Amino acid sequence: MIISRKTDYGLRIILELSKLPPGTAISARELASRQGIPFPFLSKIIAELASSRLLETKRGLKGGIKLSVPPESITVLDVVEAVDGGINLCYCSARPVDCPRQSYCPIRKALKEVEEKIKGELSSINIGALAQEELRALEAAQH
Repeated sequence: MIISRKTDYGLRIILELSKLPPGTAISARELASRQGIPFPFLSKIIAELASSRLLETKRGLKGGIKLSVPPESITVLDVVEAVDGGINLCYCSARPVDCPRQSYCPIRKALKEVEEKIKGELSSINIGALAQEELRALEAAQH
């Protein structure tokens, strides 16, 4: 299993904004440049993150993109769910109504248990802590 490029970029966007002073907004173009994300793709991801209330966006001269909640209250799972809709190891887990075997399938049950463990792990990874870790590493590299 590999996270999608969209989720990877979503995590990088949130992490980049988490390193800014609280309440600081940045332009989408600047964010795209800093993270090396194609601007049209970044715009779509920002819309999804804003729809999930992780980001605020404002157009215009004094506009930009900023976190709508403190980075300490954002987990990796929050971003995965905002961008990709969640963790599903099999199709029937994502769309159980489409699976006629859902009530008795041992594969679905086993994979659902693994999904719950993955969700637990991802929800334990705090974006604020990751941002602080990266800032410390960057500072150490400069000395």
